[in-house]
Amino acid sequence: MVALDEQTGACFGFNGVAADIWRLLRTPKSFEQLRDALLSDFDVSADECASELRSLLDDMAEKGLIHEVA
Repeated sequence: MVALDEQTGACFGFNGVAADIWRLLRTPKSFEQLRDALLSDFDVSADECASELRSLLDDMAEKGLIHEVA
């Protein structure tokens, strides 16, 4: 999966897990909801999942692909 920023022309490629997260974000979800969904689908520890998820979400936010809502 790829995302294209039409204004800047930047292209972002997503691996399978990132694409799953992108799809989950069609509707707003808390960090915990995302983590729990991933834990139910993947054989990974809760700590590793949370760390990797936080890193991905921070990267996506830095690139303007997502933003946190209150």
